[in-house]
Amino acid sequence: MRADFLVADLDVARAYGAFLRGEGSRPTLIAAFETGNLTGVEITTLWAILERIEWNADRHILPELLSDGEGNSWLHELPPDLVQLLAGLGEESVQEVARDWAATEELMCAPSDLLPGLNELSRLAQLAIEVKKSLFLWGAI
Repeated sequence: MRADFLVADLDVARAYGAFLRGEGSRPTLIAAFETGNLTGVEITTLWAILERIEWNADRHILPELLSDGEGNSWLHELPPDLVQLLAGLGEESVQEVARDWAATEELMCAPSDLLPGLNELSRLAQLAIEVKKSLFLWGAI
């Protein structure tokens, strides 16, 4: 599985997905973080943890902007309030968030495994706010 976080506008994020499917040339991204094993489910779980509330299907949803129709690839734009929460992660809070997220049924891993990714997501969220672009999750099986 592949999960890429992109700082871009919608057209560039869509072109990125097309490029990875072998259509067209690689678009110029402001920033990207390539990782794996994350879907919208894990990100919405993280969102609830950041808000310190129980996960809610009506609230914690990442609308799908692009899909291959078979569930093999997808594109989500992270909502502005989630981007703000990610951007606000500090050293102490990132440790706590990593601990709570690692303990979820979706992840079940060591918190230390999540720290580099959480720090990078926070950096990308800060950058997205600074350059007035969106933060996207592009994923594929």
